[in-house]
Amino acid sequence: KDKSRFDCEHFKFLGRFVHWNLEDHLLKEKIHQDVARWLDQIEDSMLTGFMKVWLYQFYVIAFLSWPFLIHQFNLGKQSFKELSDKATARLKKWIGITKSADTGVLYRSKDFFGLGLTSIEDHFKRMQIIQCQLLSNSPCDDIITIYQAKVKREANGGCKWRATRLNAELEADVQLGLRFPSQSDRGGLGAGRYNAHPAKAAVRKLVSGKSLQLSQDAMVAHSHSLCRQSAWTRWADSAEPFDLSWRNLIYGESPHLIKFVIHSAINWVTTPDLLILWGKTEDQSCRLCGAKVCSIGHVLAGCKFALGDMRYGWRHDSVLNTLEPSLRQHLHIVNSKPYEKTTMPKLSESFVKAGTVAKPSATRLSFSAGCFAGARDWQLLADYDHRRITFPTEIYVTPLRPDIIIWSSSIKKVFLVELTVPLEENFGDATLRKSQRYNDLCNQINDTTIWKAAHFPFEVGARGFVARSTRSMLKKMGIANHVRSKIIKNLSSCSAKASVRIFAAHKSFAWDRTTKLCNATDDISKLCDA
Repeated sequence: KDKSRFDCEHFKFLGRFVHWNLEDHLLKEKIHQDVARWLDQIEDSMLTGFMKVWLYQFYVIAFLSWPFLIHQFNLGKQSFKELSDKATARLKKWIGITKSADTGVLYRSKDFFGLGLTSIEDHFKRMQIIQCQLLSNSPCDDIITIYQAKVKREANGGCKWRATRLNAELEADVQLGLRFPSQSDRGGLGAGRYNAHPAKAAVRKLVSGKSLQLSQDAMVAHSHSLCRQSAWTRWADSAEPFDLSWRNLIYGESPHLIKFVIHSAINWVTTPDLLILWGKTEDQSCRLCGAKVCSIGHVLAGCKFALGDMRYGWRHDSVLNTLEPSLRQHLHIVNSKPYEKTTMPKLSESFVKAGTVAKPSATRLSFSAGCFAGARDWQLLADYDHRRITFPTEIYVTPLRPDIIIWSSSIKKVFLVELTVPLEENFGDATLRKSQRYNDLCNQINDTTIWKAAHFPFEVGARGFVARSTRSMLKKMGIANHVRSKIIKNLSSCSAKASVRIFAAHKSFAWDRTTKLCNATDDISKLCDA
């Protein structure tokens, strides 16, 4: 009945539905019905949760692009915010996160520890901005005149949201950036290709990108205003985001692991302190050590009983065991490579005359050995609780046992690699603590004037987020960029899986110390049952 009413009172012209009295409330109702029908179809399918989320991102949002672009809606009482809220509830259900979790985890970009999905409300605003850009830069002068009249009419439109006003603000911001460019990265002043007069399509892309940036900034600001769920904002600058790519979400990690990582990043895991906040329990103390408050931070890195029961040590050794094979493989490649002679060009050859092209260097290294250059006899020792090592006496006599020792007898160099698995907010303290502990040993070795020692501390978070110092350490070792990314992904996955098992046993005194070390390929369900 509604469909026949809509078809009778509307006609389609150039892809746009036009009502006889130019109203759009029936078209809004049609869009609501279409989105509800699409979401129901996805809900009734036999797909997994993240497959349903993929369909929302690349099916529902894609079908909404054309009506949002071609029609001129106003955000009134029956706004698209209501439609976006309904879609948000479905997305949380499919992913498995709680209804009270911050919606920013869905729509924030992956750089801000979110899933990077598109909100229907934000998509509507973006498509309206693109519409304004197309009209204002139309090749037809009549269309430009009509659009400018609309801009003047809506300039003082009160508190109602108008795409024309937002477009004017964003376009002014883009033009300011084009006229007075700034450097936001570490490339240096004047680095990269800069075009002060881009084409209309490029300007349109910049303006629509500014619209997305505004919504991202609003969600980040909202996260900062939250007392508990803003945990990720305190260590976002020192940690790398978890791998939330579609390949990893659909075919990689278990949905239970992704759910744990998302909840732990906002301190929304069902620990006793959260259950008492929800009114589901009256005791928020730790059953193992008796601490007054049992939070996710206490469970993963603060319980004295879990520390004495070697649960944290098991996770530490699991992460170390994930890193060791990669370092051994890299050292094997370094030791098997022949020496390559590299010569620095003369100073006169470094300058290029006007009108000429710089000639490529005659000698280029296809492989970087990093700090291991100059020797082909590197050895490695890794220290575990079940397999302890002794510091090589040929270097120095000390009772200390760094996690990994890499040394070369030919050039008398030794590198001490020390791993810490703290809470993400304690990355800085962990680095300082490990540096103070092993700097004295490095100084004592260097004082012998025979051996030269260097210390590489790095951290992998208990929630599964790897510190940026890890990537820096791997880069100094000469490991290629794509290999570094793979190593970091494995370290992140291993730490998160080990923490899931620790959380699953946070009410149990039983812990099998003989359980094999966790790795990035383990099944999360088997770890929880162990």
